[in-house]
Amino acid sequence: MNRLDKPFKVGDRVVVSQKHYPSLPVGTTGTIDRIPQERWHQNEVTVAWDSGERSTLGCFVLDKIEPGQK
Repeated sequence: MNRLDKPFKVGDRVVVSQKHYPSLPVGTTGTIDRIPQERWHQNEVTVAWDSGERSTLGCFVLDKIEPGQK
């Protein structure tokens, strides 16, 4: 069972909505690349950022970008 705080899936566009990492300012956008299945990572996703970097972070700092949103 997937216990993500927010209903993300691979391929979703997301934006950083809360300050969490200095290298990822609020407003940074990317695409969910992977959702680790390890039990202790059930609230984390891996994001491929538009800058070309990737990182794994908690869902609580992300908001989904709906189609048509910028």
